[in-house]
Amino acid sequence: MCGEVLLLQKKAMRTLTSAKHLDHCRPIFRRLGILTVYGQYVLNSLLYVKNNQQNFTQRQDVHNYNTRGAKALNIPKCRLSKSQKCFPVAALKLFNSLPEEKKALNSLKFRSEIYNKLIERPLYSLTELDATPLF
Repeated sequence: MCGEVLLLQKKAMRTLTSAKHLDHCRPIFRRLGILTVYGQYVLNSLLYVKNNQQNFTQRQDVHNYNTRGAKALNIPKCRLSKSQKCFPVAALKLFNSLPEEKKALNSLKFRSEIYNKLIERPLYSLTELDATPLF
């Protein structure tokens, strides 16, 4: 579904800038400051978790052991791989992958930093984040 939206988005970017059919779109997204559909998904996911942190449990609340991941948000156990890819679980995984200093920022600064990073690096799929993290 998002792949089709991305293709339409790329076509629209080429039309707006009078670019040729085979021109790369990443520089166009960067220059115009527009997020790809995947970038928008990542931004909205991270903002959702940031603004609703009080609704999620931390790993230190689940057990009493002092571990290095104690401050990370607890990701619910999912038996099916389809459940592991659903919005809340994927959003928590994305948020946990951020450095602690980024998580500690206030909401406006957090949004600005994530937005700028996503503009700097337009995403064409979510698997790009697995290969190289955002920060």
